[in-house]
Amino acid sequence: CANTAADDIKLTMLRAALVLGLLALGAPASALKLPGSLARPPAGRGRATRPHRASTVLEVKHGGATASSATPLPSKKVLAAEVVGTAMLTLIGTGSVAAATFVTGTHQGLFQIAATWGCGVAVAIAATGALSGAHLNPAISLAMWLCRGFPAKSALAYAAAQLVGAVAGAGLVLASYSAKIVEFEALSNLARGTAAAVTSAPGCMFPAVGGLTCAWLEALQTAFLAFTVLSVTDESQPEGVKNAVPIIVGLTITALIGVFAPLTSAGINPARDLGPRLVAYAAGWGAPVFQVNETNAALSRCCRLRETARMPARHRPPIDRALTAQPVLAARALRRPHGPAILNP
Repeated sequence: CANTAADDIKLTMLRAALVLGLLALGAPASALKLPGSLARPPAGRGRATRPHRASTVLEVKHGGATASSATPLPSKKVLAAEVVGTAMLTLIGTGSVAAATFVTGTHQGLFQIAATWGCGVAVAIAATGALSGAHLNPAISLAMWLCRGFPAKSALAYAAAQLVGAVAGAGLVLASYSAKIVEFEALSNLARGTAAAVTSAPGCMFPAVGGLTCAWLEALQTAFLAFTVLSVTDESQPEGVKNAVPIIVGLTITALIGVFAPLTSAGINPARDLGPRLVAYAAGWGAPVFQVNETNAALSRCCRLRETARMPARHRPPIDRALTAQPVLAARALRRPHGPAILNP
């Protein structure tokens, strides 16, 4: 929502502030206390002590470590789980967007993309929750630090692992769809490195609203997700709710994308948002993937082309006929395959 990477840091800080404020004001007291299972990070080495009850996802195993300054960093196994889980949700989520963008007739509605995102998150949590607690999102690690006593060093280590996973997932999407992306760029007359070419950068989301509006909407979504995670993983919850955490969190993601994606593209996860941009930057798309305002003209043009694509071929302007052969340009820009385009002038 800003012109530079520094503004991205400001947006992350706004998210963190709103997470803390909303949780302090609206979270139940039981969700804000420090249950032992989430107050301690995984042990650096050694076997974790297995609890008597079944472990649930988003619950960190600690093996007797205490939440103090002497607490060792999470083990390689735990960090590897965060890498793999974040890579999974990035691959499935941004892969669904790539499919809708570069393959004609795939994912014809926003709900299909949102549901695929939710499934990806649910699968990633179920697969890695027993190992690392499945934060998979720096905002969740931040919420655990603020509200559950999760050590700062462990939260930073988790965030680094999550960014590595997001880069890996975005790289897999780029490798999978590289041929389709080249075909899309040729058809649309796009040159990588230009502002217009960001429409072909896989996994790079761009908002349809102004910077300040986008900032508070993203902060609201992230706070809503963090509140949900803290509530459903509280130790006072029955086992049935804890066992359903992957499904509940996946449905939360699906709902947030369905509501907010047409406005902000529903970034929610800072690692998932930054990872694909780093991959796109290295793959030739360059600085425009970080410069939203410079791309607004290109995105507006995509919206006009999308509307032109609805016209019969004989009525289209000659210059637009080739460009609108695949009416997904605006869908890629706004994550909105159908309905009126929403974009600030």
